[in-house]
Amino acid sequence: MRGERQRAWSHLVRRFGQIARAEGNRWSEVPYEALLTLSDAESAIQELWGKLEEDDYHGLKTLLRLAEQRYVQGTFGDPFALAPVVQAVFGEQPKFDRRVRVGRSSLTEAIQGVVLAWLRGMARAGRGEDELRQKVRDVVLHGNPPLYDVFTIEALATLGPDIDDRSEAWLREVAKQRPGNLHPAVESAAAALSMSASRPHLLLDLAESYYIEQPDPADHWGGVGVLDDGIRDFKHGLGYGFGVPQAAWYYGPFFRLLNTVPADAITFINRMLDHATTFRVQKHAEYGSELVESEEPDGLDLTGVGPHRYVGDSQVWAWYRGTSAGPNACMSALLALERFVDHLHEKLEIPPRGIVELLLRDCHNLAVPGLLFGFLTRHPDAVGDLLDPFLAHPEVWHLETARVTADYGFSARDPDSDKLTGAERRRHTPHDTVSAMVINARLRGDEERLAELEQVGSQLVDNARSQLLGAPGDDEYIAMIEGWAAEFRLESYRATESDGGVIIEFERPEQVEQVLAARNVELQTTSTMYGLQNRYSRLSDSPAEWPVESLADDLASARKIADGGIPQDFLWPEDSLVAVASAAVRAHALGLTTIGEADLGWAAETVMWAAENPRIDDMSHHGTMFPGGADRLSAIAAPLLLLAPFDDLGLGRERLEDCLHALASSMYDEVRMGYAKGCEPIWNAPCSVGPSPHRCVRHQPAWDAAVASLADCRLGPWSQEAQRKTVDTLSPPFQDSLLTVSGEHLLVNHLRMPVVCMVDAKASACVRGAVGELWNPLWDACRRGLEQWWREGYDHREIMQHEPITRRLIDLTIKGETDPLEAHLKTFAGNASTLHLLLESLTRVFTYEERQRNSLPTLWPWVMRVVLDVIGDGAALRTERQWFDYVVAAILPVPNPRSSDSNIDATLEECRRNWIQPEALDGLEERWLRLARWEPKAVDTVVKFARSAPLAWQATTAFTWIESIIGARFDLFANHLWHLEEWLTELRAAGLVTGDVQSQYHRIVDGLAAAGDRGAVKLQQLDE
Repeated sequence: MRGERQRAWSHLVRRFGQIARAEGNRWSEVPYEALLTLSDAESAIQELWGKLEEDDYHGLKTLLRLAEQRYVQGTFGDPFALAPVVQAVFGEQPKFDRRVRVGRSSLTEAIQGVVLAWLRGMARAGRGEDELRQKVRDVVLHGNPPLYDVFTIEALATLGPDIDDRSEAWLREVAKQRPGNLHPAVESAAAALSMSASRPHLLLDLAESYYIEQPDPADHWGGVGVLDDGIRDFKHGLGYGFGVPQAAWYYGPFFRLLNTVPADAITFINRMLDHATTFRVQKHAEYGSELVESEEPDGLDLTGVGPHRYVGDSQVWAWYRGTSAGPNACMSALLALERFVDHLHEKLEIPPRGIVELLLRDCHNLAVPGLLFGFLTRHPDAVGDLLDPFLAHPEVWHLETARVTADYGFSARDPDSDKLTGAERRRHTPHDTVSAMVINARLRGDEERLAELEQVGSQLVDNARSQLLGAPGDDEYIAMIEGWAAEFRLESYRATESDGGVIIEFERPEQVEQVLAARNVELQTTSTMYGLQNRYSRLSDSPAEWPVESLADDLASARKIADGGIPQDFLWPEDSLVAVASAAVRAHALGLTTIGEADLGWAAETVMWAAENPRIDDMSHHGTMFPGGADRLSAIAAPLLLLAPFDDLGLGRERLEDCLHALASSMYDEVRMGYAKGCEPIWNAPCSVGPSPHRCVRHQPAWDAAVASLADCRLGPWSQEAQRKTVDTLSPPFQDSLLTVSGEHLLVNHLRMPVVCMVDAKASACVRGAVGELWNPLWDACRRGLEQWWREGYDHREIMQHEPITRRLIDLTIKGETDPLEAHLKTFAGNASTLHLLLESLTRVFTYEERQRNSLPTLWPWVMRVVLDVIGDGAALRTERQWFDYVVAAILPVPNPRSSDSNIDATLEECRRNWIQPEALDGLEERWLRLARWEPKAVDTVVKFARSAPLAWQATTAFTWIESIIGARFDLFANHLWHLEEWLTELRAAGLVTGDVQSQYHRIVDGLAAAGDRGAVKLQQLDE
């Protein structure tokens, strides 16, 4: 052990000495060689303390930083290498100026960080009693720390065998007076590991004091834990990062306690769950809402020894799966408990009956029964009749079916819970479980077991009848339960041969079928409607992927439902019907298939009905979130009714034009943009003059509706009645009135659709003159309004809605009409945030549109030149410090995938095949590099740009660019680079860091490491 400590300490000191030589002008006189001998390390540091204090403690800061970088992995420190540092800078209690800062922390906090890392490392190593740890304990307690001090709480909780009665008394005082401050003790993995081995009951008491939040009489704001059902949430922050679970079996002290004091830990977890569920019931009662599944007055008999009350609802039942609303601490405790009971059964061979009795002994909540039902379902061979009491209660069937339905949606759990034994059976509903029990009993020839199962079915019906009060619909409910009960009887199953095998199917009794016939028809209709919606709404942007071969059958189903078969409880049935109608109209117009006249007439009528009857009382459904809303689907399809394939339907022209005006002026932006999309196929169609002289029946109605929508693009005064600003109607001619509206009063969201239609309509001869009159005024209004609202930060969330306009700006520029984009660039260049958003929008389009991406080598150098000419040296933009680095990074083009992209890696790979290459920048990179000097985001942008360039360029010129940006200010870049470490690691592994490049590589890496960059330290360690 001493040899390991000597080697670790010597390595730390050598790095200390290297930096000493590199910064000789500051503290080169420090005889760092004196530190190399471990036995003298503490005394040597004390002797050199004066030197380490010089120059604002520069030497001490470097020593602490090196110790943290080299010998702290995650949050655990090396117990050997850090011991002398802890002894010298903490154990001996040296005096120093506590106002000194180390980065964002004080010098005191930096020292405490090293001490905690060492204590955690000692805990993980399982060290016995230790003299230095005892000294740390004494120093901590000597200062009479306040009860809220997080360092003291965790330090004392991590002492392991060196915790004494004074430390325990102090922690218990925190639990008594300030329980909400105990999170460093109960959430620290090292504290749980340490305390569970030395004083598990102390850890148990601290955990109970922290997690179970008691009412505070002085709280006049709604009581305790309103949002967390009376349970304090985790404060470690691990559960809120991208891709990090909010609940996990390894969060908190639960799993460690279960392994050290299992019976007491189970009792504690039940108390916590009881508290949470009771609080939840009380909260629902106070809010005037009902629980989905409230506790039964007589309780449930889940053990066969008598009824017992379990409090909770369907959410509580599913807490152990992390798929419902509940406290993260409760869900984590249940995940730990589930893992533990698997260990008891599979490793210690404890029978399931003993586990059930142990968990339900002190249980008054529905969460543990839910966990046990899942545990028994996953271990069918060892269950016997333990599931029988569960399956005899209709409530369990409802709860478990709801759990299965939600299990593969949103989840807060860690992925380990899906790797337990029998995880594939988590998809099994009670129906699947009962069927398997009956069939397996028959295969074993176990007549006794079959009789028991029949009795369970009878009990299920009896329990259902005892709950009813003779309300309407009871007969249907009992018939459903009788259908479930029939699943327990062998005669309900039929076996048939198929492809050399045997298929066993359940057949519901005829009398039950008769009672449920009407309900079955309704369920079938509901299923059909959801199927229609999923097949067409989901692919509304990809009509080529529609199942056109089944479109005729789907139209027949939709028409039948529309004629009187819509289920009463089905929400927004028009969405399903309009989805099919819209698909039929679009498929016929685009030539994907031919729709019969009768079906086509129904589809057109349905689409126009949706336009005339928009749903405006549910903004969350149709206004923002749901792309399959009837009005949005109608907006994409209705303009196509102007085309020739629909002339013979006899559609009323006036009515159709009214529909187009309603869609184009919808209160929802998504509907308006859907209208623009629906108009796209129209503009290239041949003109056709109708009965009205000189009026094209193809293009003029679509154009008139788009232009008319400009009437509500001006923001009006505040309305006291509506509690918002209203729309101030703008009068035509809009080419004149738009010029009178200031940018702050222009509703950009209402300008986007007319702009898109205006650009597309230039292809139509009949409206080209009108387009020309509106062209400059509308572009000017859109640009002014967008710059205003982006600068104010009110429209940045709609950046994706702006992509259709960005795409058209690019297309116009490619065709040589550069004025619109150039005007945008010059206008937006006056503000860093707006210019950044515009450039991001441009690269977003290039990322996803291959046709536009092919023009990057020509178009982007022009964009760069325009921007660089306007902003010059960037002096004006630098005043916007929070956005300047973003805009500088955005000037160099890199792929820019959407955060919602389900396969970002594939998108990046596709982009890099034909992205712009460095030589296409034509010398503009020199101007950009001067602008990018000392900007960390610019380095990340160079890395992303380099990934699309040849490897030879990456391993040469890219290094030069990065050195140019960093200069000598490594301190500005340390721990602010997100992509450099991974990229350099890849180049190094590919053998490209050689020769002169190796010197550049080491200058960059060593400079960043010296400034405290953790990624650079990892790169250094690859060479050690």
